[in-house]
This record gives sequence, structure tokens and C-alpha cells, in this order.
Amino acid sequence: MREGPTLSGLLPFVLKIRAKKYQTELRFAEIDLLARMPKESVLRKTGRESANVRSRAERSNVKTAGEIFADGTLIELVQSSSVPNKPNLLLWNGTEATIAPRVQYAGRNYEAPELDASVGSATRLPSGCCDYGSIRELFTAIAGLFTRHLHLPEPESSLLAHFSISTWFADCVPTAPD
Repeated sequence: MREGPTLSGLLPFVLKIRAKKYQTELRFAEIDLLARMPKESVLRKTGRESANVRSRAERSNVKTAGEIFADGTLIELVQSSSVPNKPNLLLWNGTEATIAPRVQYAGRNYEAPELDASVGSATRLPSGCCDYGSIRELFTAIAGLFTRHLHLPEPESSLLAHFSISTWFADCVPTAPD
């Protein structure tokens, strides 16, 4: 029997809705701005010229909750210490990590979306990244957390560690295993 959707399954959907809402608000603000400009200047900015300027700006500024690029560089959401519902972005190129509210990659500026208060309070984001050693060391450390904090025996801690790691790859397969 399948259970209902989980928060982690809903998060991409919620973020897409927020992104669409943001784009709509941006368009309304642009229309309002055009309405306040003198007519001569509006006439000069209409048509193909303004469409090209707008499309270049939209391409160079991107709100994102995460990206994976062809060269292996990736962008992830991380916790922000300054603004509760506005996470930072972590840009990782395979050797170096940059954490900031906005990061630049391949000529584009990426910014994290503002999370709804209910999503922000229900989601625990990492505070950064660090070297984990080998896969075996990482697995042992995760299993150790279950043993220490939940007082579980080794087999159950190992099973939970396997499950925890498997959730990192949910977006790599078309459906969850049965």
C-alpha cells in the first residue's frame, strides 16, 4: 500500500509554485513600471528590443533550489544564519565550495528562492559541507549516530544508515523501489 506524499516529495512542487508566483509578480511590477513611464520612453522600449533585454536578464538571473551541470559542478541549498526562510546556495565545483546568498556560474547569477514559513520551519538544511573520508567512514558515522542517539543495536542502525543514504539518490531513478 502506497503512503501519501512526503515533505521531501512535495518540496520541488512547492518551490515550482513559488517560482511561478515570483515570475508573475515580476511581470506585474514591470507592467506597473511601464505604466508610470513617459509615453515616448515606453514606445522606445517596446517590441523586440525590450523583449531581448528582458530575456537576457531572465537568463542571467536564476532562482534555484539546486542545479547539476554537465561538468559536475552543482548548486545546493544550505542553511542561512541571517535570514530564516531564505537559504544560501552552495556552489561546488568538485574541489572548492562557495556558500553565499547568490553565486555565479557560467555567466549566470543564481539565487535561492525564499521558502514559505511552513516549508522553512519543516525543512532542515545542511549548514555547509565537509570532507567525509571514504564511503565506508561516512556510513559508519551515520550508523553511529543512530546507535548513540536512539540507542539502537548495530543491525538496526546499519539498516537506517542504508535507508538514509538511499534517499540521496531518489531523483536518480524514475520510481521508488517497492
